[in-house]
Amino acid sequence: DLSYRNRGQEKKIAIFEPNLSLIKWAVPSILICENAERTLTNKNLVKHVYVTNIDSNDKSQFNEKTFNNLIRSLNIFQTKKMSVERRFNTLFFMSEYSDIAVSHQMENPLNYLYLDLAWMGWPIVHNAHLCKDVGYYYEGFDGDMAIEKIDEID
Repeated sequence: DLSYRNRGQEKKIAIFEPNLSLIKWAVPSILICENAERTLTNKNLVKHVYVTNIDSNDKSQFNEKTFNNLIRSLNIFQTKKMSVERRFNTLFFMSEYSDIAVSHQMENPLNYLYLDLAWMGWPIVHNAHLCKDVGYYYEGFDGDMAIEKIDEID
C-alpha cells in the first residue's frame, strides 16, 4: 500500500529535488529542514531528512564539492539525522522510509510531485502557488512559514 499512514510524532522528511538547476534545487528545502530542527520546540519532530535523487555521476553543472561542504556544515548532518540518497520511486520511498515531503520550486508551480503525493494522502509542504489548496502551502521563499506548516502536520 502506497497510501499515507501516520507513524507518530517523530517525522522523517523526504526531499525529491535532484539539484539540476534553480528550478529543481534541493538546497532551500534542506535549509528549511535544518531550521525546523533548530527552531521547533519539539526537537524529536525531525527524526531524519532524506535528500533523494542526487546522482554524483550526473554530468550536469551540479557542483558536488560545494554541495557536500554545505551539507557537512548542517546540524542535521552532524547529528546523523540526514542522508543523501540515489533516485527512488517517490511513492515507494514515502511508503517505506518517510512521513513528510518538503519541496521548493521556482518557476515550476505545477510539478506532478505535489499532486501525486497529495492524491495518496502524503503531507507535502511546498510553495507552488498554482496549487495552494494541495497539501501545506508556504509563500515564495518564506522558510519560516514552511516550518510552521511542518509543525502543523500530525
